[in-house]
Amino acid sequence: MNAFPIQVLKFGSSVLADADSLDQAVHEIYRCWRQGQRVIAVVSAVGDTTDRLLQRAHQSTPRPDAGALAELLATGEAESVALLNLALGRVGIPAAALDASRVGLRTCGPQLDARPVGLDHQGLLRRLQQTPVLVVPGFVGVHPDGGLSLLGRGGSDLSALYLAHCLDARCRLLKDVAGLYEWDPARPGPEPAFYPAITYEDALALDGAILQHKAVEFARAHGIRFEVGRCGAALHSEVGAEATTRAVSPPPKAPLRVCLLGLGNVGFGVWRHLQRHPGRFEVVSILVRSTAAPRLDGVDAALLCTDLEHALAVHPEVVVDAAGYQAYGALGLERIRECSRAFITADKEVMVLVGEGLHSDAVEGFPVGSSATVGGGMPALEGVTRTAAAAGVRSLCGVLNGTCNFVLDRVAEGAELEQAVAEAQQFGFAEADAQADLDGSDAARKLVILARAAWGGDLAFEDVVRRGIDTLTPDDLVPRAGQVLRLLAHAEELESGRIRARVEVRWLPQEHPLAQARAEGNALWIEDRTGHRRLLTGKGAGRWPTAEAVFADLMELWRASPSDAPARQEARA
Repeated sequence: MNAFPIQVLKFGSSVLADADSLDQAVHEIYRCWRQGQRVIAVVSAVGDTTDRLLQRAHQSTPRPDAGALAELLATGEAESVALLNLALGRVGIPAAALDASRVGLRTCGPQLDARPVGLDHQGLLRRLQQTPVLVVPGFVGVHPDGGLSLLGRGGSDLSALYLAHCLDARCRLLKDVAGLYEWDPARPGPEPAFYPAITYEDALALDGAILQHKAVEFARAHGIRFEVGRCGAALHSEVGAEATTRAVSPPPKAPLRVCLLGLGNVGFGVWRHLQRHPGRFEVVSILVRSTAAPRLDGVDAALLCTDLEHALAVHPEVVVDAAGYQAYGALGLERIRECSRAFITADKEVMVLVGEGLHSDAVEGFPVGSSATVGGGMPALEGVTRTAAAAGVRSLCGVLNGTCNFVLDRVAEGAELEQAVAEAQQFGFAEADAQADLDGSDAARKLVILARAAWGGDLAFEDVVRRGIDTLTPDDLVPRAGQVLRLLAHAEELESGRIRARVEVRWLPQEHPLAQARAEGNALWIEDRTGHRRLLTGKGAGRWPTAEAVFADLMELWRASPSDAPARQEARA
């Protein structure tokens, strides 16, 4: 039994159709990470890369050497590994890219149609202990002669299932279809039956265009159940069921109507994500300060309005707040509750001021998403909520303000404090008015939100003792050998049941886990009541980490909306 749950996700060439489609892989990985899973992402080459490389090889020589061909074709997967790792880094998900040799997948048999026979699973577990996401090439293994080998056409399916088998992990194969069908649903003619569950034998009777038969045979031999589906969706096919189940495919869901408040740094990032999923979301209005401001690329001017009432008049189903509480206030929030069915915010102030009331509404059928309010892309709230439910929380300690972290790192490198703040603003890690970051108010608000998730109660912002980096003197900033200066947010439950909370600047040893949060990075140490500690890390500031957390909340809403279940199921032996 592993110390942590592991999810193997395989992204095929149909999912990674081009470089822009990497985002949907990132969303799927983030979805699993914020659920508390460690992830191994197995990737195929992007689009038709393998076919193009194969064509080039045959143009060079009619009968290419098997070893040389394997080396060439493997470059497609290597490129995908590097590109996905970069995309994960952009949104702040801690990830590591491994090549075939470091994965340690050993093979035997023909070099271009090999089968896996061994894996350095202990090495992979150690890497997952340190880094929650590993990106690895599918299709590729190491031949007995030390060169590369391939697992046959569609071999990434086999790579993923072999990893899942060796690591006692769950496995999901991501395709460009919702799951397995009686025949290709894109083919003209009658609609095929969908298989919510299917036996190995019936899966092998399909044409092999979606699943590699060699992979299914391996799963059958080892009793591995796995899922086949589309990124982001709740609907999928389970392969390895005791009986095959046929169903009529559900009708497509209507897109969720979204009102976006704010089109600034984070708002524009959210808008970009929404535009890439037109079948799931429709932006019906965007609240901005001025329609006279320069338009961002691709934004329809007809959606822009400067009045909240106008933005809500088009009957949005969900309101996404990327503008902040000051843009609408208490009366505006009341109108949002009246005119929509759900609310998602990236603003800490609204959750601190009225968060308890909002979550009461969530119980009464008004969902509230607030993941982005703490930690940017780091799933801090999810981690605290899971710990509270499982074992209770004893204490929280974290680096929760990416702006201050960036500033302190730049000061340690020799920059003046004012210069470092200006750079943070330039890179989008700080607002034009960065005082709330510098005086510790931002970190204190985040600590209040986390404390409420951990212990409930009514910890108030005023109860948090604060000393921010704006109080530091030049003498305070003089470097100390082997130490790192950090703004720490700490809360603990006392024996009396009272919560003690503070934000302060402290020197930490360089090897301290919280000292490892660099630049705009965040880190949170969660200690449960048994004394077990869990460390979360990730980027806590910037457009893409925050937008990723907001979009993940949106996807949860979309998955929970009606019509994501097949109709009229019937079992077949």
